Amino acid sequence: MYTGENRNGSNLSHTVVDNAIPTLYNVPIVCNWDPDKREIGGHDFDVVTDEEGKIHLRTLTEPCGVITDHTKISFQIKEDEDGVEHEYLVADGVVLWKRQDVYDYIVNDCEGIIPHSMEINVLDGEMNKKTSCYDVKSFEFTALCLLGNASPCFESSKLEMYSKQSIKDSVAEMMAELQECYSLIATAEAEGNTTNSTEGGDKMSDEIKQIVESFGYDVDNLDFSIEGMTADEVRAKFEAMKSNNSEDAKADDTTDAGQMATPESGDPENFELNSNLRDRIREAIAQEKIVYEWGGSDARYYLCDYDTDKAEIYVEDRKESYHLYSVKYTVDNDTISIDWSTKTRKKYAIVDFVEGDEVFASNAAAIFEFMSDAISSIAAEKSEIEAKLSDITDKFSEATSELDTLRQFKADTEAAKLSEKIEAVFGAFSDLSGNEMFENLRTQISEGKLTVDPDALEEKCFAIKGRLGARANFSEVTKTTKIGVEHNTNDDIDDKPYGGIVEKYQNM
Repeated sequence: MYTGENRNGSNLSHTVVDNAIPTLYNVPIVCNWDPDKREIGGHDFDVVTDEEGKIHLRTLTEPCGVITDHTKISFQIKEDEDGVEHEYLVADGVVLWKRQDVYDYIVNDCEGIIPHSMEINVLDGEMNKKTSCYDVKSFEFTALCLLGNASPCFESSKLEMYSKQSIKDSVAEMMAELQECYSLIATAEAEGNTTNSTEGGDKMSDEIKQIVESFGYDVDNLDFSIEGMTADEVRAKFEAMKSNNSEDAKADDTTDAGQMATPESGDPENFELNSNLRDRIREAIAQEKIVYEWGGSDARYYLCDYDTDKAEIYVEDRKESYHLYSVKYTVDNDTISIDWSTKTRKKYAIVDFVEGDEVFASNAAAIFEFMSDAISSIAAEKSEIEAKLSDITDKFSEATSELDTLRQFKADTEAAKLSEKIEAVFGAFSDLSGNEMFENLRTQISEGKLTVDPDALEEKCFAIKGRLGARANFSEVTKTTKIGVEHNTNDDIDDKPYGGIVEKYQNM
């Protein structure tokens, strides 16, 4: 809803709405769901007659969700489709029940967005002659009703599953970026601006690719750049790498037979590139998902680093406040297996740099100071957040206490009014005082053993009087509800329908 005047002719000020917010918590989200037609109705009700012939209104809507105690309530300026801005009341974090059939309808058929309106109980208000609007002075929320075949009173009022909408927006943004990239590529190709723009570039690119592959590497998966290098420079670089690998193998990798385990030139199965290992670790980590309530999912872990000597992977757990963990892994040919049962909480540590170059060593103190300042800043922010959380918790407890007090006050007031009406009915039948049935009825009600409304009590008293054979005196009965109507004293009152009452209230 929004504050101010609206399309149904009522006016709810910011103050009035703000005062009613405590009554919004724990109210149901309702709808009139027809499973056969797979459609949602509106604020629907039936007129029914009970066994005693009394007419009642029966609501056809049923709960499908709730505004919880933890729902965030706020005012936000929103622009309607016609460009008009309103101050909307927003409830962020409501609950929809998945067991209801209507949940699937909202998610799949409505794409997570459906109009809705509020249902309130007006406690006080009056007609404003200047604006021709009904000024609501006090009200309480009773329900939020999803609408299928009706328009909301407040133009942009709707239930929106923000996760669903955010994904649509993200996909739309990515598609726009992809189209822009294709457009740039097409323009570059049309203008002849390719990466191989130098003379003989295509031929040289193929020659370099053959050189790289001859050493057992994939040119697309190198962890270093060979851009701008000539074929001779590339060959020299890989010859040096081959020589270094051979020296390392001689020093560290002696086989049981006493021979060196040196990789053969052109045999990629004897090599393990860091980039290949990293990519396979990422693929293995990506198998662990966070599944959202609306049906989507996302990667649970973020790869920080890995240690081949310890066979450990270091990840941040997005589901557990981005805490750092380590897990063990094994390599079987090209398959990475992660043992999540070894998951262990870790923390970062700052240690002295060993055997660094002179430039870095000279700046070690400055870097350590920078890291210390960063840690101190994070600690200060943490303390500030904890203080704000404590303040919010205190305010929430205070608001909950005030709400309980208001609810108790309301209950006491209603009980007092009911008691007053009950006593008025007993007073109207004072001539029955001393009668055993009458006194027994009064005792049961006063002790709380019997609960009746004033109308039902009046009927019981008439029944007692009838059994005694007494003649009912209707003039003595005080009605519990009176509607005062001022009569028009004009001479032509008899000439107007309903005694002129319609003309009287049209001029208010």
